[in-house]
Amino acid sequence: MSRLQVTGLDRTFAGRVPVRALAGVTVAVESGRLLAVLGPSGCGKTTLLRTVAGMDRPDAGTVQLGERILEGPGVHVTPEHRAIGLVPQEGALFPHLDVARNIAFGLHRLPRAERAARVERLLHLVDLAGLGRRRPHQLSGGQQQRVALARALAPDPDLVLLDEPFSALDTGLRASIRAEVAATLRAAGTTSVLVTHDQVEAMTMADTLAVMRAGEIVQVGPPHELYRRPVDAWTAGFLGDAVLLTGRRVGDHQVDTVLGRLELAPDADHAPDGEPVVFLRPEQVQPASGGIDPVHNVDAVVVEVTFLGPDATVVLDVAGVRVPARWPSSLLPAVGDRTRIAVTGPVLAYPAGSSSGWAPAEDDRSDAATAVTNSSGDIASTSATRSNP
Repeated sequence: MSRLQVTGLDRTFAGRVPVRALAGVTVAVESGRLLAVLGPSGCGKTTLLRTVAGMDRPDAGTVQLGERILEGPGVHVTPEHRAIGLVPQEGALFPHLDVARNIAFGLHRLPRAERAARVERLLHLVDLAGLGRRRPHQLSGGQQQRVALARALAPDPDLVLLDEPFSALDTGLRASIRAEVAATLRAAGTTSVLVTHDQVEAMTMADTLAVMRAGEIVQVGPPHELYRRPVDAWTAGFLGDAVLLTGRRVGDHQVDTVLGRLELAPDADHAPDGEPVVFLRPEQVQPASGGIDPVHNVDAVVVEVTFLGPDATVVLDVAGVRVPARWPSSLLPAVGDRTRIAVTGPVLAYPAGSSSGWAPAEDDRSDAATAVTNSSGDIASTSATRSNP
């Protein structure tokens, strides 16, 4: 097991308009842990992965794996000598080789008996024992991804990189496979980096989550911490549904909003004075009943209900402002119902304008225009908005 340390990586792509894909990226992955790098298309995450793998050279910065410097001033270790395994999108298995020979592809220097024993051990590790003679086309998409993971683990690498490995899988299969892959990596004790644009994937698999935006790492920490305490309004909206309200600071620990006077988190050191953007999650907006200890109660009218099985998305009109909420389906209201709602728990506040869009770097150039629209649209669609008169 080896610790990965990336320090000050810079990469600018030349062109009519130069694009800075990496802007001083610094991040670390502790030995045996899984780091998820999460960001929209065009943020620089693929360039970061390619640089760590040795497939792209930075303009500045260092990559260190364990005691070895892989990238730095005057140093460039080629990909095949980095002891790094790669799980690409869609697996990229060799169609003419069976499962066992796909896994053994990088083990040609081992004696035959040792090679066979390692392949058998990996087949058990990824729960594919007995399928070594099958060809890739005889496997499901999830099984193919597990073969790709076994192949990456076969040379006993110091680091495994996973590049959007589940993007081609059906939604239902994706959840089970990502759990299996994460369990396999932890069982193997392998240091890993997952690159993804899928928030659920990143938060369910990672020990540590790094959010990228426009070539920079904007926040790093445990997934639950980033979800609850995002560093700014953009990150709040990108990590999940967010209620973003105009507020007015009152004293040291409170802010007035359309939902009433709300308590700021006690260590909200980034809370600005004046009229900040106030952030809370839809699940904090609950009916003012059932033993909830509310920060404040206000009147609301239900204007939209979306049933989601165990819970429901409820859009409420509060004094002309539409506020999204997430309630248990056992409390499912009807459109037109009048109710009183409470905000549970503390809220955060950010400088006005901090939820605005951004210009993407280009590691996924074909998706760059879409990334701008989607990143802004996600926030707008989940923020509180003024109702039409």
